[in-house]
Amino acid sequence: MKRFRRWASGVVTSFDWMLSQVENHDALVSSAIHEVKEAGARAKVQLKRVKRDGQKMKKKLHDLREAEETWRDRAVRIAKVDEKKALECVRRKNKIQKEIQELEVQVVEHSKLEKNLSEDLGKIDDRISRLHQQQNLLRTRQSRAEALSAMRQDDSVILSEIDEIFDRWEIKVTEYEIQGACDTDSGDSLEGDFIAEEEEQDLRTELDALLSDSAQS
Repeated sequence: MKRFRRWASGVVTSFDWMLSQVENHDALVSSAIHEVKEAGARAKVQLKRVKRDGQKMKKKLHDLREAEETWRDRAVRIAKVDEKKALECVRRKNKIQKEIQELEVQVVEHSKLEKNLSEDLGKIDDRISRLHQQQNLLRTRQSRAEALSAMRQDDSVILSEIDEIFDRWEIKVTEYEIQGACDTDSGDSLEGDFIAEEEEQDLRTELDALLSDSAQS
């Protein structure tokens, strides 16, 4: 147990040192967290074994207490009939009682070990969770900082590109406007030609009518 506690303490210390040295190295931090998770998983397997051992010890203690009670009852029951057997029953009861006392001490120590191991694993899980949060926070802050830095460095370039886009857009619109004006002018000129011809024809007709009237008079 002491060795495990030293390991857990060493993990926390090494992580604090690592984060202070390479907090921007996302891949390295992820790898280290993964290793701690694996170590924590092995410790959880160990905890399960400790719990199973504790259950076995408690069952054995229960069986011994029943056996002690059984030998006590036997001693009392046959004391008047067979003192020798009664004494043997007492001897066995006392032997079992001594085993019970020793096992009770072991059960208490084992329960403390199980409790401490569970608490240590809880601390490791909590530490891993906080490390994940810190890693995600640093990722977010780094991404934002990089984006802002890139914007500051490229502001002039971006603005220049935007101005260039506007210029090209304006040139294109102007070309469309000029083309549209030309088409409009071309349409008006054609219409003017037709109007001039029609007027000239009307004038000829009127002139012919005048000449005809003059000839008749």
